[in-house]
Amino acid sequence: MPKKHGMTRWGVATTIAPQDMHNPSNIFFWDIYDSMSSVMKHMAYESVISEVPQEMNVEFNENMPNGFNHRNICEILAVTEPK
Repeated sequence: MPKKHGMTRWGVATTIAPQDMHNPSNIFFWDIYDSMSSVMKHMAYESVISEVPQEMNVEFNENMPNGFNHRNICEILAVTEPK
């Protein structure tokens, strides 16, 4: 499913610090796309997110009942990888 929408990678992590009174969630997600066009479709709920199975949405809403507080678009400047 993700490749057809231009998604090349994704991830999820637990936020340890900083603690932010404006963002009560301790979960952080990221998606990496192959083009800005694919990013814009994702931000408009026209790509991968539109095909997420209902049971995953239920679990997500249990962990983040208010949904995403922030949706940022970033550009990767540098990457390190293990040898």
